[in-house]
Amino acid sequence: MQAEMNIVQQPSQRRQNKCSYCNETGHNASNRHCEKKVKLFTALYNCISLTNTNEHTTIWADRLTEKEIELCCKEMGVWDTERGWVVTTDAYRQSMKSELLHTRRILLEQAEIYPQFIEVNEVSSANIVRFIVNNKLSDAFYQQNSSQQNYIRRVVLKYLIYEREHRTLSPILPEEAVTCYATLAHLYFAFSNTPREREAIQQSRAALVEEQQRLEMLDRQRHAAAYLDSPNLAPLLEQVRPGREPFNDVLPNGVAERSMVREQRRTHTDVFRSWGFDVYCKESTENTESMECSICYDTTPARFQTTLNCDHKFCVLCIQQQANLHLSVTTPPCCGMCREPIQKITVYSNVLVSNFRDFVNHP
Repeated sequence: MQAEMNIVQQPSQRRQNKCSYCNETGHNASNRHCEKKVKLFTALYNCISLTNTNEHTTIWADRLTEKEIELCCKEMGVWDTERGWVVTTDAYRQSMKSELLHTRRILLEQAEIYPQFIEVNEVSSANIVRFIVNNKLSDAFYQQNSSQQNYIRRVVLKYLIYEREHRTLSPILPEEAVTCYATLAHLYFAFSNTPREREAIQQSRAALVEEQQRLEMLDRQRHAAAYLDSPNLAPLLEQVRPGREPFNDVLPNGVAERSMVREQRRTHTDVFRSWGFDVYCKESTENTESMECSICYDTTPARFQTTLNCDHKFCVLCIQQQANLHLSVTTPPCCGMCREPIQKITVYSNVLVSNFRDFVNHP
């Protein structure tokens, strides 16, 4: 009889398993029911957010315990499943800090350079797709519990840290693309939902888009200028518009007068003069390395470098353009660094010698 009573009492006396992280019963640290673990991951993704600084991120990582480092490394995908704790705690801590700082740098680069090309079209979760399409993520996101918010951050983060060679233009609709960018910017820039910060984020996002449009416009203008300067276009323009007088007649008086003045300045060559630079050639480039031009900041190989009489080096195109700007003024061109007048130019090719002489001596 005593044995039967012991058998009956065993289920009630059985000790329940406790979580290895929070020491609470009813769950373990490997599932998502641990509230302490949810708070830890929320703090982790707040460190990835660009609203914090790198210093705050490293200080937060230095304060983590051994168990917290293990959980964070597994969440970020830097935990070595084969070796486990064979790797030291300090090594995992340093690896986690490096991954956090690397992720912050990638997010900042993509937010500044590719604001409209961040992919989220491959996200398979129905919740993520719903949040992106309904254009109300700022409200719906904060209505979820912390575990679901971390899940959304984790899924979106995977597509934010793509390598650049794998980045492709998303095939989603334009209005959905705008919503997608607003989604990602909100997740990583606006964890506090204050109106002032939302306004600042919208202004920064509008400034990024405006700068991107300005760069695209400059690129189109450069292509258009190159097309107008092509020699094949001049005969076609003369066939369409043989003379300039009819065109000037339809213009207002002030505009027509300014147009005629500009035309006279363009065709009047008496004001131009040649400065008579001494151009020399140095055939050997063995001891000459590539350098960065101080004017255009482009890396210039040795064969396209020019050395002035003051021993300062620039690229050939910058010196030619500078000489062209000074052809119609009374002061000769000078070095861009020491302001010494240019008298002697040394290049590393006979072809550049003849080209340079024709350019600067015969405007």
